[in-house]
Amino acid sequence: MSSKWLTVFYGLMAFVGFILPMICFGVHFRTSIDAQAWPRFFAAPWLTWATAGFSWDLMITATTLTIWMSVESRRMAMRGLWWNLAIIFLVGMSFALPVFLLRREWRLNACANRENMPE
Repeated sequence: MSSKWLTVFYGLMAFVGFILPMICFGVHFRTSIDAQAWPRFFAAPWLTWATAGFSWDLMITATTLTIWMSVESRRMAMRGLWWNLAIIFLVGMSFALPVFLLRREWRLNACANRENMPE
């Protein structure tokens, strides 16, 4: 897949990965306007064994993603890692991963362009 298509794909996935969770969170807080909205928000992932399984999966994946993004951003001398790490926990991995991959693709392209520049 060409770099152009990857950047378009990552950008589209970042957009969708931001919008869909925000819609769900918005519906929750719009329909739960009492003092129990936040406690229910944090309790919901643990209400059943199935949702607890998904929750553990997401937490383990988020931890692994955080470590990988840290190592990869240092390896590639990328700036702004703190921003990507923050959005894992503020929005979710569905937004953080495509944004990081998009930024990584831009960095790879910038490095490739520097190597191919005439001197």
